[in-house]
Amino acid sequence: MLARILRIGAALEVLAALALIALLVRVGLPSWLAVALGLLLPLALHGVLLAIEFVTGALVDRRPVARLSPWALARVWLGETWRSFKVFNVDQPWRASFPEPAIVRDAGRHAVLFVHGYLCNRATWRPWLLDGGLAQRWNCATVNLEPVFGGVERYPDLIHAAVERLRSASGAERVTLVCHSMGGLAARAYLRVHGHHAVARVITIDTPHHGTLFARLGHGENTRQMRVA
Repeated sequence: MLARILRIGAALEVLAALALIALLVRVGLPSWLAVALGLLLPLALHGVLLAIEFVTGALVDRRPVARLSPWALARVWLGETWRSFKVFNVDQPWRASFPEPAIVRDAGRHAVLFVHGYLCNRATWRPWLLDGGLAQRWNCATVNLEPVFGGVERYPDLIHAAVERLRSASGAERVTLVCHSMGGLAARAYLRVHGHHAVARVITIDTPHHGTLFARLGHGENTRQMRVA
């Protein structure tokens, strides 16, 4: 379902880029410059959203931690802008059905299930598993959490089924859960429902265990559950 939503979003971005090109040409900009600015529009949309997140995070989080220099922060922002564009405009809309990595039946090899976050699907892990080479060292699997905008309590059975498939295919007694954002909350819900006998450890990345301000900008029951109490 998410892939279809993101494809529609990508199509709307293309239409907006074409409209911008036509407008810029009409007001007298050289055609090459109008086309260049139009092509940059989808990337710029990701950059603006990330800039808002960066600024909001800096204003809200006042902990005495080391801060990046303006140049280093700009480099991080540019890198994240490109990665966000690639994930939301290429990987998740068009590569969501990529084949699961091959499983080597070896009980001594780490078995890892990757659980994605809000407004994502399993393709968000594709660069990690294939480009990053993790699937060559570990037995890796992924899962899609659906419905996309459903409550977190609707995901435990999906995770449980994925865990059991990975255990059966790999021969591992227990698996590691690597979870991003909302995926960490889904993993906690899974542990409450199904227990921890099949899980060696849970690693969460940017999971809003105490809620997040940005949840008020999202849609669905899961975002309401991630709001700061």
